[in-house]
Amino acid sequence: MTLPTFLVCGIQKGGTTALHAYLQSHPDVFCPERKELNFFDQHWDAGLGWYTEFFQGAPDPRLGGAIGEASPHYMRSPAAMDRIAQTLPDAKLLFILRDPALRAYSNYTYNLGRGQQDPRQSFEAAIATDDGRERYLDKGFYLRDLEACAQRVGRHRMLVLHQEDLRADPAAVLARAFTFIGVDPQRWTPTSLESNATRVPTSPLAQAALYRWGRVRKHLAPLVPKPLKRATHGLRARGLRALPTSSRPPALAPETRRVLDGFYAEANRGLAAWLTGGREGEHPLPAWLTKDAQSRAA
Repeated sequence: MTLPTFLVCGIQKGGTTALHAYLQSHPDVFCPERKELNFFDQHWDAGLGWYTEFFQGAPDPRLGGAIGEASPHYMRSPAAMDRIAQTLPDAKLLFILRDPALRAYSNYTYNLGRGQQDPRQSFEAAIATDDGRERYLDKGFYLRDLEACAQRVGRHRMLVLHQEDLRADPAAVLARAFTFIGVDPQRWTPTSLESNATRVPTSPLAQAALYRWGRVRKHLAPLVPKPLKRATHGLRARGLRALPTSSRPPALAPETRRVLDGFYAEANRGLAAWLTGGREGEHPLPAWLTKDAQSRAA
């Protein structure tokens, strides 16, 4: 039975798609084409046989390769971490974090593009509600989730990376990631990736239609047979390509950014201490975790 030797576990809208694609481009790394298998949190009842089907054809990791998958919701699921600890006791876990204020706003625009956010509600209005705080802001308290993961799988099995570093110097970040999962960084040929920017319709009418379709789809999804789901997979993305869209939503308002920097300041200080006190002390932290960024937020 072939199972992963590593997992990219989070965080959503933190750079997991780029990290997954980069890892997949290494000649000694096997990843399923499908990202976000979500086995350990959403599909556990499907059974281990369902999960292993995605790794058919993978090379034997005992011959020097690595096998992995990326499901960014694992990071926030204690149940998933318990199952990972039980099922994959030796697997390495990678996490990639992003400035939590920008991550929250990116999550909002992502949901706009998926029809899962009412376009009549601004980001500021959304995060003022209980639902919006849960959907967008709570995911930015990274230390809470990382500590819960470490308690279950062990800190030594975790590598925490930063989206800002991956953008600025992908070769250096990937050298660390490849070494961590047990493949030779020298065998990787640097490559560029296509942009994975969220696309949002520019027309308010199209935004409203997409949101209405998202609400209908949510209720219909449990009733749709699996073969039809597979046949219509990607329909929303194809439909978006037919509409005038933008991959550059308006920048986060400076005042909102200032408020969110203050909102996360204490949590970020704790995270910085946790990171520098562990395996990552020799690696500089990104600006949002430095004292300068925290003093600006104060």
